Amino acid sequence: MEAVGGRSRLALRSHRASLLPDYVSVDRWNQRIGLCREARFAHARLASFRVGCRILRSGVLNMARMWETPARTIGGRWVRWSDAWAADSTLATRVFNRVTIVRRVDPSSAAELVDRIVQFYSARPDGGEYLVNDPWGTLNLEPYGFSRWWSLPFMVRSPAVAPRPRAHCEIREARSKGEFGDFVRTLVVGFGLPDLAHVPTSQVMDERVLAGGAMRCWIGVLDGRPIGTSVAYISDGVVGVYLVSVVPTMRGRGFGEALTWQATLADRGPSTLQASGLGRPVYERMGYVTALECATWIKTDREAPGYFRATGT
Repeated sequence: MEAVGGRSRLALRSHRASLLPDYVSVDRWNQRIGLCREARFAHARLASFRVGCRILRSGVLNMARMWETPARTIGGRWVRWSDAWAADSTLATRVFNRVTIVRRVDPSSAAELVDRIVQFYSARPDGGEYLVNDPWGTLNLEPYGFSRWWSLPFMVRSPAVAPRPRAHCEIREARSKGEFGDFVRTLVVGFGLPDLAHVPTSQVMDERVLAGGAMRCWIGVLDGRPIGTSVAYISDGVVGVYLVSVVPTMRGRGFGEALTWQATLADRGPSTLQASGLGRPVYERMGYVTALECATWIKTDREAPGYFRATGT
């Protein structure tokens, strides 16, 4: 840090703040130098982690690859455009039917992009709902028949070594057909997916997703019973954390955090995830920092192409 008269600028600022009258708060002093205390703290954390465009792009590509993998391995469909990747599983559930916007899109291009998306999903009219994840938050898809579902923080974490918390449950890695059966059944309960309750587990996910070497899956087990899940997807220099779930009767006991740590530390790179409102405080405690607010849109039907042609009407 640059020194002034043998004293660092930080030391000088602290000294000056100590000389302020009682009625002038430190917050007001920080505002005078450009940033309030909270903003300075957040800025320092982001700066120390160097959350730049490269890491964000890598995290978003990781997310696109993750949601493409089940579609590739269970006989679904997928397509990659320069601005978005789309995956359509064989399942009537929005969880595995997703579009990921992989770069910032000009809002004026929304109609043309939506036209491509609608045509892709309408090829299987009975496929059910699908989602569009826009990590950049630049698109308004409401004029095109989509509903704003929610916005989730896209969070990143430094690869700094962190202590593992004491395990609250046994965590087993899923590798075999039987283990993936347990994984899927637990996932269905943890996420509340009644549409998949009677679908054979091998049609949701099975050991074929491991073939590329990027995905690892875990099951939390307590007293011999599966109670939670987590997934790490390792690509593009980051560890993406996905599908963290705990069955409702076991929540609030630290199992979700233990499963998140298992995925987070699957590799030495930075880690990324999308946080729910329930999980966000836990992830912040683990060192995750919000980098983007990911807008998620949902389409509840698959109308035939041509019901609009890049017009939004």
